Amino acid sequence: MSETPFYFCSPEGITLCRQILTQYLPFCPHDYQLEGTAMLLDEQDFIAISATGSGKTGYIYMSLLIVKALKKDPTLCPGAKFPDDPVTLVILPTTALEETQPDLKCLGEADEAGKHIWQEMLVTPGFESLVKSKKFQAQLLAIGIDKVHLLASWGKDFRPKFRQIAFIRSQFRRRVPLFGMTATLRKGLPMQLVLDLLGFHEGNFHLLRRSNACPDIQIIYRTLETSLGKSFPQLDWILEESGKVLIFCPTIHHGFRLAVYFWHIDPRGAVLKKNIHLFNSLNSASYNTETLKLLEGDSTSRITIATDKLSVGVDVSDFQLVVILDPKDLDDLWQKAGRVGRDQAKIKNAHTVIYFPSAKLSMQEWRTRVTGHSLGAPHNI
Repeated sequence: MSETPFYFCSPEGITLCRQILTQYLPFCPHDYQLEGTAMLLDEQDFIAISATGSGKTGYIYMSLLIVKALKKDPTLCPGAKFPDDPVTLVILPTTALEETQPDLKCLGEADEAGKHIWQEMLVTPGFESLVKSKKFQAQLLAIGIDKVHLLASWGKDFRPKFRQIAFIRSQFRRRVPLFGMTATLRKGLPMQLVLDLLGFHEGNFHLLRRSNACPDIQIIYRTLETSLGKSFPQLDWILEESGKVLIFCPTIHHGFRLAVYFWHIDPRGAVLKKNIHLFNSLNSASYNTETLKLLEGDSTSRITIATDKLSVGVDVSDFQLVVILDPKDLDDLWQKAGRVGRDQAKIKNAHTVIYFPSAKLSMQEWRTRVTGHSLGAPHNI
């Protein structure tokens, strides 16, 4: 008689996962982290939608820790078959994410527990060589995609690179589970675009959706009375704000103009104290990295003017205020708003101010267009 197969998604499997992880981690993993981790170990695909800062990165390292523990002590789960030196391949949509991902090496004994690449690398000869490597094929445990919602929101030039994902999976001699992570993915067309690009359809993947509501964050809507030109008098109040401020501009050009304007009206604070920094793709990697370090610990780096590059994956916990100028759509709005007040122990009364250009659409028209219904009267301060 053949043995009954063991499933990590079973109650016994979840218990085993928790037992192993509590020996390696300084905290007890959440049930939803265990659920996704068990799915990976059972070679099941899934998309996890959960609030910013809720621990989605755990899907990457928790499965690796469990496999290493099972390899070290096979009696924990007799018959379990996993790679000897497991690796999870994590695909990042922007290099800003790659610069800020946690160092997974400290979580295991292998030299590399997680390989991080960004989407441009999917079509390079170097990545093709990696995929064809017999050693890498034997090591690969899973493929993960961070900020998977960007597949639907970042234009058609971006998507063809991600179409390589389905091709990548076909190159392996065994089935490798695929999972996506995001804080926001709307139902309807955005969800369908992501599913199509990943090759997911009803019945062949799991959807792990948790609330991403942030009831403790105040959202304020305003109309930008002047165009995004050389003068920004409506934003003068930002210079008087306390705490760390993050301003999202629609382009690098607009961000630079805003910085020059602030430097002009407040040269003592902006120039001498160097409390205004720019973060965008034209800056050198070393400059952006230094800006992130300042944000993580130096309160004098008070105002950061950024583009989309800083809207995903950057874990600065104590932004008091986020200002968004002319968001593209509702997904863009919520992604950027999610940067504010991430550590409630440090930040109280966090708020996001959203400016809509009056020349483009009225505030109510814009909100109705992106949501399909009115959101009610705007709030002002």
